[in-house]
Amino acid sequence: ADAHAVARQALVDAFTQDSLQIAGQASSSEEALELAIRLLPDVVVMDSCMPDCDGIIVTREIHRLYPWIKILVLTYSEETELMWRSLEAEASDYLLKSTPPKEIVSTVRGLYHGVIRKKPQWYYS
Repeated sequence: ADAHAVARQALVDAFTQDSLQIAGQASSSEEALELAIRLLPDVVVMDSCMPDCDGIIVTREIHRLYPWIKILVLTYSEETELMWRSLEAEASDYLLKSTPPKEIVSTVRGLYHGVIRKKPQWYYS
């Protein structure tokens, strides 16, 4: 789920080039939650800042309903507070949107296979 169509399409292109199946796309938090409930994906890629609601709130709700779904939160912000909120909402991982597409794809693939970083080094500082 990403509020920005260009960013969302860039992710779709990166995932498609790496043969990852895309179950759905959302441009709002409401749509993201509806798709997660209907499609039950293995991994959700969530924008932290959606136009209608905080993406972290949706992350928390998806995790509450379906704790087995892995959720990768993407954001433009390097604020530590946002990273903490993502982890407290049970996001499986957190990356900046400036992360190279190959690394985002690799992280999604890792989450699918059960590799969860969850608590990055800064978490323990």
